[in-house]
Amino acid sequence: MSDTKSSAPRRGLINALWTPTLADGSLDRPAIEAHLAFLRECGIDGVIALGSTGEFTRLDIPTRKELISLVAEQARPMAVLINVSDTRFDNVIELAAHAKTVGADGVALMPPSFFKLTPADVLEFLLRAAEKIELPVCLYNYPEVTNNRIDPCVIEAFADQVGMFGIKQSGAEFDYHHELAALAKKKGFTLFSASDRRLPEAFEIGAGGHIGGLPNFIPEIMRELYDACEAGDKAAIAQPLARMNAAIDAICKVPFPFDVAAGMEARGITPGAHKMPISPETQEKYRTAVEACRKLYAEWGLPQFQPCAAAAEV
Repeated sequence: MSDTKSSAPRRGLINALWTPTLADGSLDRPAIEAHLAFLRECGIDGVIALGSTGEFTRLDIPTRKELISLVAEQARPMAVLINVSDTRFDNVIELAAHAKTVGADGVALMPPSFFKLTPADVLEFLLRAAEKIELPVCLYNYPEVTNNRIDPCVIEAFADQVGMFGIKQSGAEFDYHHELAALAKKKGFTLFSASDRRLPEAFEIGAGGHIGGLPNFIPEIMRELYDACEAGDKAAIAQPLARMNAAIDAICKVPFPFDVAAGMEARGITPGAHKMPISPETQEKYRTAVEACRKLYAEWGLPQFQPCAAAAEV
């Protein structure tokens, strides 16, 4: 049964961690360690490994388990969350058990992807998984990639039967924040918004945290924006919001999650090898995005990443 009383974060700026790999598909461990040190230095509250930004579907189970161990070892004192989602139920349980063994603070759980499920079947999958997971659970709603929305009736039943510490709301359905915020208040869990451009609105609605991929390459800006949103300081929101939007505009023509890699490369952070073949068209858009981001970073006075210095602090 999932534990809802441990150190799982109830608020904060959580980075959806990118996963750099080598050409053979293995983890680029030095790059990951240095990146985690950089995020820690910039004041990020936590990381979630193996999320959509982390391309978990392109990693086999042994590689995912290796990453879970590495992040749990290297990320502290940041909170460590692990997305254990998978289409195969037994993989979910195996990954969650490993996350527990290495001391993760909680897990994120999506419905299984590809096949369209009824709300009743989504609930059954989530409940049966949570019964076997010994860590706090954060539901993860991203219907654009799973093909299955986590409906309010599912969330309420899940919260009543096994408990949860939060839900991450991703994707295009911003208005869903209203229903989720009401449920979060009613059931005592946290709404983590992934809506970057509309983060101030999300906090006004009732979000208690942010989980997204932009802190991978502009953590200082996202830290400033998050703090201003949490404080409700509209004057302080203006500059970091404008800069964040400019960064998004610079990468928005690159398909997700390669856009995150472009932002990282522009900062001098190693994104690693692409995990799948990409077209010449996407490669061109990628290079354009890298150059556009470099110009923005120089304009804002953001220093280039120094991996050797960051790694030395781990």
